[in-house]
Amino acid sequence: HTLREYVGGYATYNLIGGVKAIATDDRINNNNDSSSDDHEPGQYIPVGQGFFINTVLDEELSGSITVNGGDVIFKNSQRAFIREENYVSRFLSQEKNTDNLKEAETDAKIRLDFSSPLGYNRQILVGLNENATNGFDLGYDAPLNDYGIEDFFWLINNREFVIQGVSNFDEDQVLPVGIYISKKGTFSIKINALENVPEKTTIYLRDIEENKYFDLRESEFTMDIEPGAYYERFEIVFSKPEEEVPDSENEEESSTDETEETNTEGSEEEIEEIILPENISNSDIDIFYMGNNKELAISNPYLLPIQRVEIYNLLGQKIQQYMEISNQKEIRLPVLEYATGIYIVKLYTENLQVSKNIMLNQ
Repeated sequence: HTLREYVGGYATYNLIGGVKAIATDDRINNNNDSSSDDHEPGQYIPVGQGFFINTVLDEELSGSITVNGGDVIFKNSQRAFIREENYVSRFLSQEKNTDNLKEAETDAKIRLDFSSPLGYNRQILVGLNENATNGFDLGYDAPLNDYGIEDFFWLINNREFVIQGVSNFDEDQVLPVGIYISKKGTFSIKINALENVPEKTTIYLRDIEENKYFDLRESEFTMDIEPGAYYERFEIVFSKPEEEVPDSENEEESSTDETEETNTEGSEEEIEEIILPENISNSDIDIFYMGNNKELAISNPYLLPIQRVEIYNLLGQKIQQYMEISNQKEIRLPVLEYATGIYIVKLYTENLQVSKNIMLNQ
């Protein structure tokens, strides 16, 4: 085979639209280049193009959705001779003849591009459709199937998606996104393209931890970050709180409040109340994967007795379990070698159950 112009990976297409494939195959060049604009998938594909159809429903996502199933039928009348631009054969080249398209694509779409510290790239798409919701919608939400060592995705019920359909981009709309980073460094998120999105629609990336808003219409967002899976750190929103400009009177009140807060923090009773066990929540225990050492790292600052830790694959099968775990602020647990992908870690204490998605890689 001639692999010089190989792109690799799978593009994804559903009722919202399509996103391109990226090159992640290290047997070739692993350059993470996305294909040209002509390679964005459409309703039709050329002869010889491989594809698969996802027909498995995740029970935790699907809820009351049922699929009766049916036959996938191929017949000669579905074929059409479409001459490609410049008479050059290209896989995934979208047909220019749109006479047979089922419906015109007029709904608004936002395409976001992600670049990771190791140079991995990912494009994700969100689009409007009157039949879509913020939950899982069959045909409008497409799961992320080809996980990268570092990756970027929409989150629906803590599951990863590369295409999401929603009903609006209103001011109160919130779209969680997740990233996975395996090497400390700088990543970026930017708008690749806007389709039928009004000029007045503002688009922000919100850093939940810092409570900061970044206008993606003005410039791309960049940040230095430690390795880990970030599922509760970032979200796309379409408005931000108005910044208040305090007058002299407000400044005095603010100064008084700060003094009172300082005095309160100095109270031993208040400090004692903060560290009481009943105030501890799931967010006080963190789990992340140390790829270099093949270990799970657990941050347990309150020294909670951990009863057991379990690792599940996305089919819900338990593949590894840890018992008799030492009571330390930082715990390391060795992980066996598994296929690269997303796995679910569940941690149990007497009063808490913590569940977190992690990326395991070879």
